[in-house]
Amino acid sequence: MNQNIPENEKTPLVTSLLETINEQAKKIEALEQEILKLKKETIKPNIKPSKLNRDNKGDNRKPKKRSTKGIPKKKKNIEIHEEKKIELETLGSGDENKLLRKK
Repeated sequence: MNQNIPENEKTPLVTSLLETINEQAKKIEALEQEILKLKKETIKPNIKPSKLNRDNKGDNRKPKKRSTKGIPKKKKNIEIHEEKKIELETLGSGDENKLLRKK
């Protein structure tokens, strides 16, 4: 603990109070560590990614975006040439259950 008290103002009472404060700070730290241990929580270290496989030239560059030159564009409005209605054939008794299960 930082003691910014001038030497001429340090009385025996002030000295004993500073010692008590230091002891209490140590006890508080020990109790906080015990609480973390009981909760099974530990402060994990901040591990930075490895730099072994990286080239020195491209460390500060952003990755390039993928080119879309060869990819055809999606059409919003698709032209419908013809509409047909198709009737469903008659189903047997077991076929209806199979259709319902697939959905």
